[in-house]
Amino acid sequence: MATISLQDIPLHITRLDLIYAIQGVLHQPPFHEGIGRPPNFSVQLDGDPTDEFEHSGTGTLTIADELVVAIFISIFGDPNRPRLNTTSDWDQGELTFTLGSPPPVDLIQELENSPYVDPRVAQGRQARREALNPTVGLHSVQFGWLCRDGRFSSEWQDDIQSISNLPANNTPSLRFNADSNEIWISLAVASTDSETLQAMVVVRFSRIEALIVDTAERSTPGILFTFLSPPALEIHENSEGIFGQEYFRRYRCSSFGQTHTRIVPYTLFAMRVACASQTHMEEFRRMARAASLPRPTDAVPSPIVRRRLFSASTLDRIDAWLSELPWSVAFQALSILNAAALDPIELWNLRPRIEALVSDTDFGVAKTGEVLRGFAGRLKDPKALIQDGESIVRCFDDVKADLRRASLSSGSRLRNPGVFNCYHATVSPTRILLDGPYLDQSNRILRQYPAHQEYFLRVNFADEDHLRFRRDRRIDVARFVKERVGGILEGGLDIAGRHFEFLAYSNSALRDHAVWFCATFQEPGGGRVTAQSIRDGLGDFYFKNLERQPAKLAARMSQAFTATDPSVTLPLDGDIPILPDIERNGSVFTDGVGEISRALARRIVRSLEKSGRTKRFFIRPSAFQFRMGGCKGMLMVNPELKDNGIRLRNSQQKFLSPLADIEIAQVFYRAKPFYLNRFLIMILETLGVPADIFLGLQREAIRDVKAATESFSACAEFLDTNGCGTSYHISSVFLHLTHLGLTLGGQGPMAVRDRFLNRSIRFAKNHVLREMKHRARIPVKGSYTLVGVADFTGYLPPNTIFACIQLRDQKPICIKGRVLISRSPQVHPGDVQFVEAIGIPPAGSPFEHERYTNCIVFSTQGERSVPSMLAGGDLDGDEYNLILNTSLFPPSCYPPAEYPSVTPKTLDRPCSTKDLTDWVTDY
Repeated sequence: MATISLQDIPLHITRLDLIYAIQGVLHQPPFHEGIGRPPNFSVQLDGDPTDEFEHSGTGTLTIADELVVAIFISIFGDPNRPRLNTTSDWDQGELTFTLGSPPPVDLIQELENSPYVDPRVAQGRQARREALNPTVGLHSVQFGWLCRDGRFSSEWQDDIQSISNLPANNTPSLRFNADSNEIWISLAVASTDSETLQAMVVVRFSRIEALIVDTAERSTPGILFTFLSPPALEIHENSEGIFGQEYFRRYRCSSFGQTHTRIVPYTLFAMRVACASQTHMEEFRRMARAASLPRPTDAVPSPIVRRRLFSASTLDRIDAWLSELPWSVAFQALSILNAAALDPIELWNLRPRIEALVSDTDFGVAKTGEVLRGFAGRLKDPKALIQDGESIVRCFDDVKADLRRASLSSGSRLRNPGVFNCYHATVSPTRILLDGPYLDQSNRILRQYPAHQEYFLRVNFADEDHLRFRRDRRIDVARFVKERVGGILEGGLDIAGRHFEFLAYSNSALRDHAVWFCATFQEPGGGRVTAQSIRDGLGDFYFKNLERQPAKLAARMSQAFTATDPSVTLPLDGDIPILPDIERNGSVFTDGVGEISRALARRIVRSLEKSGRTKRFFIRPSAFQFRMGGCKGMLMVNPELKDNGIRLRNSQQKFLSPLADIEIAQVFYRAKPFYLNRFLIMILETLGVPADIFLGLQREAIRDVKAATESFSACAEFLDTNGCGTSYHISSVFLHLTHLGLTLGGQGPMAVRDRFLNRSIRFAKNHVLREMKHRARIPVKGSYTLVGVADFTGYLPPNTIFACIQLRDQKPICIKGRVLISRSPQVHPGDVQFVEAIGIPPAGSPFEHERYTNCIVFSTQGERSVPSMLAGGDLDGDEYNLILNTSLFPPSCYPPAEYPSVTPKTLDRPCSTKDLTDWVTDY
């Protein structure tokens, strides 16, 4: 690696002139073909660095890519080189380019890790940084509550005694961070000879709802901030290494000390800062304009009050009262308080009405909970005009009257054991928000305790804006997750007088950072049921040494918590046969797939259709993802099995447990659309597929999105294709409107013009376009995503498949010929392979009468199973991309990667609950 030495630069040429001239070369072919990021580079001129026009005529060009350097020198190192592209009229005749000395390592790393930025854009950013650079001195910082009479009640002031056990000095200040679009408010500083710690409130510009400033001439004028969501509380650490190098770290925290912990969940939506002087106030106004913050509102200052709304005695009184209420009622009351919809005094004043409703035979516990839930929604409605205590009571009575006229609660309509009323808690860095109950799909454990389902709580961990915790290179998020998430998982949650402990999780929910908690309860005629007793009753985890492997043990327990529909119970006249897997050379060809009879498959389908949880299937399904005791994976129809015949494989038995109920996690009966993604595009382009192919597919997809609003039928197809609104069957509603002769927009008596409908469709279109932009999620028509199963008969030759596609209201098509197959997520160039599809099965073949419609049947012959070649896939429910668009076929494929199984962490003792929670925290 070498720099490029620049010599004989005309003295009237500035560094900016030279950058634009070189940019015009490096950002064009052959250096950049228009795909991906253009090469980043640095130009430095020798001379006075503070003056653009003072240089010695020499300099250095640094490019991080050695190949680009070589091509550049081969073209422009020649004295007869072409001119640089530039709009400036200057003589380039004497300018020379030669290889120079090796560049600094840190400069190369900076160029590799950051995109090229236009110098004028960079100058604009620098000017903004300078405009937002001054520090605003503060006299005090107060967090509190904006009362309904317009006054600000200060509930906590910047009185921090210590930071990380170091004595703190309270010296508040405020400054803008232009790079991260944040306001940093320092509350206190603690320091030693080697480190300095600051307690910091970090406010994103986008979270500021309003700014209200005092207009009176005061020595310490105030600014009141109101926030859309709570700001972040952080500790900023500046430390010195053993060799004198400086380190800067940021840590999230949940509060600033013991006295702050109790009230922080309620007091982070309003903050008042008192500036050190009127000059500092004007400085803040100027920077607020430069940062495009909401325009400050001038208001006549009202006295700052300290009403102690969230004092320890007030909150203790609320907690004691809630613990006496029926839990479902207390949950709704606490959710109102935790959402900052009412302050504790306002909630306490509703106590007589809430208790009267519980005792009222027309309402009772269930409907009182519904009244409170509806009341919470009404409080958030700005049209409710809730301005004082009387209007709060009037709003509560209105909701009660509305519900008295309405039908009974949704809980009384529950008849399907496959669904239940799920209570939710969201743990954010500073709050615990409660929601629900909502109808949700149940699981095996919940169905075991139908009378105690309110003792189970779904807990989600999220940031203050309800989005998932994201890795941030500027902040040590891992440390905070261990403290906040790990602390909750290990210590549990106290919700309305009931203590909940970590129970387990399902794999799909864990990806969304959600787990199950459980409170102890008493079974009628039985013993105490605890989280530990439920886990102990799941099965025998000494099977395959699982009890000493935290990751595997947690994953196996999660099988019982997968959202499933109960289907059929098998009569256990004898043991269900567990067959050996088809293996060869260490490759398992039947990994995760077993067999059932056609009669049992029909029973499962009838059971699911009868439950009302699913629509009638337009084809006869022949593949099911299931859970049964300690077994999991796929079941595919074997026409030779009779009655309730079922056969499982060794790879499907994860732990020992009684086998009785077949629980269905998913029925595979339709062909799903296929989408490209960034990694697959990168692999295919590397293998030789032209970039124009992907751009053409993207243009076609964008046209389809724009055409989605032309009719209800087009919109229904668009929503189905992109998986939008499936939970609410929106596409079915649109098709019904089409059959009624209604049109989407336009003119005439049958035209539907609805603002909410138009906004919903627009949001769906924006979502699809956003996915296309950020994830390259581009649909490919005529290609499909199908679940994989195995040819247990051994009929298919090596590297062949059988695939029969049938769309709704269309004839089945058996795919024939060379096809491309893949599996997401692709992580290696060999995760895309060619296979041969056999087409229409010949007479006498095992697929003549059982075509496994909308599945891919993989061969069990050969040296290695095809699924294992595709990102280490298996057949326990993995779905594969069947690519039939020949324009996406590369000239050849890369050899598949090996995906050896990872040796799990094994302890020298049985796992404890803490081992499980530590694993979840690390995840």
